[in-house]
Amino acid sequence: MTSDFLWAVRAQPTRGPKPALTLDRIAEAAVAVADAEGLAAVSMQRVAADLGFTKMSLYRYLPGKAELVALMVEHAVGAPPELDPADWRTALRDWAHHLLAAYVRHPWALEATVGPRPSARTSWAGWNTPSPHCPAPACPAPNASTPSPCCPATSA
Repeated sequence: MTSDFLWAVRAQPTRGPKPALTLDRIAEAAVAVADAEGLAAVSMQRVAADLGFTKMSLYRYLPGKAELVALMVEHAVGAPPELDPADWRTALRDWAHHLLAAYVRHPWALEATVGPRPSARTSWAGWNTPSPHCPAPACPAPNASTPSPCCPATSA
């Protein structure tokens, strides 16, 4: 399953019933459950019930709980802050404060971001995005054979 399933722009259906839910509405309901009762309380059935739908109706929008949690994290953490690439120390501090504030608002999000999970539509971590000072991705895969001059872990 790729992230395109969740975040690709979908054509509006011309026939049949109009979609009754949106991914944003599903995410808001799931985040509300997690904020109130923790990540363990989130299930497709619980979120659907809070929205007034059946569990099976959510599967029109999401293939499973892993994708629901990815959607929740993206909704809770939000987009990364605008950072000044010329001042990397300030940019790193601002990014860390933004992420910490999100984890304080939504303590379950830290648990949800540890370990393997489906990719979100935005790279809110921003670690693998090129910077103006380095055209290559910031850090290559851990088993990359070519060191990156922009990644302290692999540069000589």
